[in-house]
Amino acid sequence: NALGQWIVSEILQRPEFPLYLEHTRQSYKHKLDVMLAAIRDYWPATIRVQPPMGGMHLWCRLPGEIRARTLLREAAQVQVTFMIGTPFHVDGGGHHYMRLGFASLSEDEIVEGIRRIGVALERLLARRTASDEDTRPIERLPMI
Repeated sequence: NALGQWIVSEILQRPEFPLYLEHTRQSYKHKLDVMLAAIRDYWPATIRVQPPMGGMHLWCRLPGEIRARTLLREAAQVQVTFMIGTPFHVDGGGHHYMRLGFASLSEDEIVEGIRRIGVALERLLARRTASDEDTRPIERLPMI
């Protein structure tokens, strides 16, 4: 609407806006760096991580044939969750991918969430067999 457009126009014309924008970019970059460092510290090297060229999400490919939905069930046991990749793939794929957000979390929350997912990964990999995929529905949990 016109009022909303006027407000946005006023904000964009403020001399403080470029400074705010630079601060915000640096903050998000730092949070991404914290997440990547935590992944290096707590996850197996077999997980492929795709650093974003933009945006506020990190895409990860799970090793072997591990499905994100299976890992999500295990992660729920250690009180952490994430987005599985399937809703973001229009071709029906994405079963082995997860998407992690970092923008709205504190550094401590990022590190603890990554650590917990690492615990879930270790548990899953320790008991993994070729046919243990579970198709039970997952419960709704808060997202990291």
